[in-house]
Amino acid sequence: MEKRRAEREVCNLKGRIVIFGEEGISHECRILDLTAYGALIRVDTDRSIPREFELMIGDSPLTYPSRLARVTKTGIGVEFLDPLRDEIANTLMETLFRDELLLEVAYGTTERRSPLRRRVNRAVEQVLDRVVFRSQRKA
Repeated sequence: MEKRRAEREVCNLKGRIVIFGEEGISHECRILDLTAYGALIRVDTDRSIPREFELMIGDSPLTYPSRLARVTKTGIGVEFLDPLRDEIANTLMETLFRDELLLEVAYGTTERRSPLRRRVNRAVEQVLDRVVFRSQRKA
């Protein structure tokens, strides 16, 4: 069974990858599915996609800061970057768990495999989901 943070919407939307720091450089793409946290896209170019970029969805002029999460046979997994979530998680890590982080570094635990980092990220997700839920209820 697949574990996901949000329900995936299968779609077929046009999109555009806009590359940071390279004015006017972009690649067309197709968005195959979409969630609140990311997307699966297909790119018809041989050029490499950088680790971080902006993603435009459909005809909207808005861009979403994104990062390359994985590459599969079906497409490229993209994670939407959320600065607020990252700032909260980093603040918690630095203020509440500084000693534990130092121990993880001493034992060679990578950030990606850090059980502490995963727990904090889950807690931040739950807190911010609750904030969103309450703000939608009041609206």
